[in-house]
Amino acid sequence: MVRFQQETLACAWPDALPLFELHYQELTFGKEKIKLAPDIGRYEALERDGGLVIYTARDDGQLVGYAAFFVIGGHMHYRLNPMAINDVFYIDPGRRADPWLGYRFLRFIDRQLCAYGVDAVKFHVKFRKDFGLMLKRIGYEQEEVVWSKIV
Repeated sequence: MVRFQQETLACAWPDALPLFELHYQELTFGKEKIKLAPDIGRYEALERDGGLVIYTARDDGQLVGYAAFFVIGGHMHYRLNPMAINDVFYIDPGRRADPWLGYRFLRFIDRQLCAYGVDAVKFHVKFRKDFGLMLKRIGYEQEEVVWSKIV
């Protein structure tokens, strides 16, 4: 049975490394120039200051999904409204045969962030692996589109 929970970076990181590589290979735009090199020190500092929250999906202890959010006490434009901005969201490709796993994980995350006290949650969704319909089912709306260029 898959269990969802909030975890610290120190607990999640060692188990996340194999999934991070899969995540990078599957979804990163411009891999010929953009290399996977997470800045763990900055993530640790953000977490210490309350600016990072991590949620995991584990099946008998094995990490099968993760999500991390930058929690901003007040956005630069909307300083009165705490926001959670998605950094990463990933489900192990071998576990995607269960069409409800991602949906249940997103619902869990949504409830947790609400309880955390944020006024808005923002996800970025890749066109190649679009989970926007799941987000829409739990009340999200498409807000903007991001364009990228490798220079």
